[in-house]
Amino acid sequence: MLFRFATSAPADTPRLRAAKFSVNGASRMEVTCGDRTGTGSDNVLLREILAGECTVVADGHRAVARVTRPGPVTCTLSGDTLSCN
Repeated sequence: MLFRFATSAPADTPRLRAAKFSVNGASRMEVTCGDRTGTGSDNVLLREILAGECTVVADGHRAVARVTRPGPVTCTLSGDTLSCN
């Protein structure tokens, strides 16, 4: 089951070119960064996202990743805990 969480950001929040989120071994994931949402099995690439907090949901577990620059965001699912760097 995937969850949607609305997030808002100030109008002057910068946009980042792209971020690729991955959760090794996940079977389903969803990532929301501001007004952008993407789904995939174990990785999601989002383009033109707002810098700041992104919600990652993988196999029913939720984490928040703070994204301040373009590039990879790696998340780890260990037991019932999902954590992102």
